[in-house]
Amino acid sequence: MAKRENPNPPTTTRQRRREERFAKQQEQQLRTMRIIGLAILGLILLIVVIGAIIEFVFVPQQAVAVVNGTEIKMEDWRDQVRFQRAQLISTIDDNYELFHDAEAEDQEEARLNTIRTIQQFFGQQLNVLSFGHEQLGEGVLEGMISTELVRQEAAKRGINVSSDEVDALIGEQYSYFDGGLPTPFPTEEPTVQPTPSITPIPDPNAAPVEEEAVVEEEVPAEEFPTPTPRPTNTPVSLESFEEQRQEDLDRLTDQGVNASALETQTEETLLFRKLGEAIYAENGGTNMAPHVSSFLIVYATEDEAAEGLARIESDGFLQVWNEIRSLPPQTDNSRPPQAIERVEWTAAEYERAYQDLPNTLFDLAVGETSGIIQDADAQSSLPVFIIAQATSNQELELPAFRIDQLENEALQEWLNDQRQNGDIQVFENWKNRIPRQPAVDSDYLQPIEQPQQVPVGG
Repeated sequence: MAKRENPNPPTTTRQRRREERFAKQQEQQLRTMRIIGLAILGLILLIVVIGAIIEFVFVPQQAVAVVNGTEIKMEDWRDQVRFQRAQLISTIDDNYELFHDAEAEDQEEARLNTIRTIQQFFGQQLNVLSFGHEQLGEGVLEGMISTELVRQEAAKRGINVSSDEVDALIGEQYSYFDGGLPTPFPTEEPTVQPTPSITPIPDPNAAPVEEEAVVEEEVPAEEFPTPTPRPTNTPVSLESFEEQRQEDLDRLTDQGVNASALETQTEETLLFRKLGEAIYAENGGTNMAPHVSSFLIVYATEDEAAEGLARIESDGFLQVWNEIRSLPPQTDNSRPPQAIERVEWTAAEYERAYQDLPNTLFDLAVGETSGIIQDADAQSSLPVFIIAQATSNQELELPAFRIDQLENEALQEWLNDQRQNGDIQVFENWKNRIPRQPAVDSDYLQPIEQPQQVPVGG
């Protein structure tokens, strides 16, 4: 009987081993892939953690500048950039409310008109907030360096700012004076007409009259009406002050800015002011300064000035000055002679009008007439030729705003010297970490078409 074959013969030992090895290899490969995947994931997580630690722990503590050994930290600089951005945005928003017509019938048109106005008047600020990030960051850093220099110098001199002084200045910024009144403006003295006094030029077409002898004597001082005093701040109540103050603090908080920066800013303002006062006094600054009143005749050419000087020598300065003053205004582009009166001006005020005039004018005796002073108009830089007569020269107290200017100029000069000669290092690590928040409302950046003007007559 024939033997039947098994249709499913058992696998050989060799085949089983091959399959087992293959299975083990696959398992090993899968295990290796899992290990590699976990290692890669772990590496990624490690990089993320290290990056976060660097970005949020080490980077904020990096120095963006070192001022005489004191570091300005990245974190402080970034906070200040955010604060400055918030301040710019708040200014724009406040002016939006000021310009917007809330009672207009077409509110959409009123909104567009207001945005158009904002873009016109605050275009530079909008540009800085949107595209000038590096410009703003650099400006903030420069300001922080100056502030650190002022803090260091104030500490050396024992200049301090008390919390009461800070509170008082904050109150003044909101027109709150703790139940008192704002500091009044200085009482303006009546303007005294300088001598020689101005006499009218007679009409050449009028009938001749008998001439009177000219008596060379000083004309008594004549008092003119006192100008209307400038308005003073209207004091607000404590409740109103606290409400406005809290609104500003809340707005900063909503913008992601530390609201305490407002108080720090006020403290720095007082430090700058006090140090400026100290440096100005140390440099011999005084609240008094020479004030000269004068009559000026300004010519466009030297030939005209020479002709005028010849007439002055024959007819007298006042007669020539008065004739020029009586000339009708010119409507063309010519530069006719000008007769100008200046009352109690300081050298700085004259320098803002002309470049070299004070060098001669302040050496003239009262009533003395100068020769031809070759000068230039400070605004147009056009050449001018001046004949001047001093009518008074006296030492007077400077107004408060001018003293503030002089103290600030003294402080800025000191800061410039410190910046040049101090131990100051500025790094570049801030340039790729400039905050872009808080961001200005995109509505302010939208293109607004200018209104079309319809020609007259259709």
